[in-house]
Amino acid sequence: MKPLDILFFNKKDEAYGAHIALNIGNNKILHLCKEVGYPTVWDFNEFKKRTKYQIFIGAKRPKVKL
Repeated sequence: MKPLDILFFNKKDEAYGAHIALNIGNNKILHLCKEVGYPTVWDFNEFKKRTKYQIFIGAKRPKVKL
């Protein structure tokens, strides 16, 4: 995965209802965390520790036209 890829996490193995986060590089992920109450940066392993984010669904690279 590369910086600015969009990552999807969920508590079950399906994309519907997945939590979206942004890869910012160096194994760090930016996301809006209701649990914390504000945008936060976690490493990839921090998501595995939490039931509602424990399954990594996949990543998508946005297409940018200049």
